[in-house]
Amino acid sequence: MANYGFTLFSELNGPKEMVEQAVAAERAGGVDFLGMSDHFHPWLSRHTDSPFAWTALGAVATATERLEMVTLVTCPFLRYHPAIIAQAAATVQILADGRFTLGLGAGENLSEHIVGRGWPPVDVRHEMFAEAVEIIRELWTGEWVTYHGQHLTAQDAKLHTLPEQAPRIALAASGPQSIELAVEHGDDIVCDSPEPDVVEGFKAQKPEGRAYAQIPVAYDEDFDTALDAAHHFAFGATGWKVMAELPNIPGFDATAALVDDDAIQELVVTGSDPKPLVDKLQQAVETGYDHIAVVQVGPERTDRFQDWFTQKVRPELP
Repeated sequence: MANYGFTLFSELNGPKEMVEQAVAAERAGGVDFLGMSDHFHPWLSRHTDSPFAWTALGAVATATERLEMVTLVTCPFLRYHPAIIAQAAATVQILADGRFTLGLGAGENLSEHIVGRGWPPVDVRHEMFAEAVEIIRELWTGEWVTYHGQHLTAQDAKLHTLPEQAPRIALAASGPQSIELAVEHGDDIVCDSPEPDVVEGFKAQKPEGRAYAQIPVAYDEDFDTALDAAHHFAFGATGWKVMAELPNIPGFDATAALVDDDAIQELVVTGSDPKPLVDKLQQAVETGYDHIAVVQVGPERTDRFQDWFTQKVRPELP
């Protein structure tokens, strides 16, 4: 049986708004988990926010009781050091009473270059990614850790506040090399969209692992309002290889300007008819994804959206 989630989209919501949405989602009862993005910058100049994810995650953890939580996703090796992510995730796992999964990815230039360490080529990023996960897992043992990798180092580090059960780790993947990383170093896999080849490659080697995906939605009763809101997700039309490399918001603005109304409706479920979203969610489940989050980029993000999803969408899902 599939699990359905709601992504707290930090590029359009401040920290208090995300906590309100998390509470509304739990109250409505239509979703099983909450996701949260973790970026320094928003993608587009029309976006409004970009709060610090780990502060917001702690607030959401204490404001909710039932829903599982997952980062979608955190890059643990440039803007952050993996030791800091190990500590942050352990703390959130305690606040969430064991409901937290650490979703990790190899990052995007847009948010990671800010610390002045450059943007490595993709093969180096994958090497750094694997080393970061190794450091995190070692620190979660509670032992003293000294780690000297090809790219990353941890020196005489020990976590003194650890949960009874370490969080699961879900690794973002989009192709063969990243699938192998997810199989070797992760418990679960995260895909930006429901890609059949990726989930099949992962599940063939790790059938017990969870498979996460996201589907963007611009829900509003007024179709024109929903259509305008759908363009908040136009940055995603470029595909992940481009999204990982563009260095600044003006670059994403320029590519988003090329996405017309027809193209955005292919990417984002738009309007108030539940059937298109039901169809996409069912297709994701049939493809092999068992944890699918909806990302609401429309203006209705609390009670109205949650009621629509719970009453009109969820009853039609497997």
